[in-house]
Amino acid sequence: MERRSTPISHGRHTVSVLRICRRPHELTHTEQLRYECSQDAACQTGEEAVTSLKAALALAGLTLPSLSSDGPVGCRGFVRLGGCSTAVANQLAEVIAAGAHALQARYP
Repeated sequence: MERRSTPISHGRHTVSVLRICRRPHELTHTEQLRYECSQDAACQTGEEAVTSLKAALALAGLTLPSLSSDGPVGCRGFVRLGGCSTAVANQLAEVIAAGAHALQARYP
């Protein structure tokens, strides 16, 4: 916050009025609360996505060891898939392709 003194003329008298001004990059209390709430929601969304993906991978007998939620990025949940062996990557590709083919057959 920045304090500025602004002279205001009133008839023959000039009064100095103290104004408190926000800098453009500062958030109001309400804006800060909204931002924190959106960050919390993004974290929750990321955690839910990780849980869902881990469960789906487990059904296929796969594990991505580095799979994790990486906190919010731009007020959105972010999932870090990480690295895996080429064998796991090839199995994952097969499972995704099989699922895609099944969906295409179901919904032509």
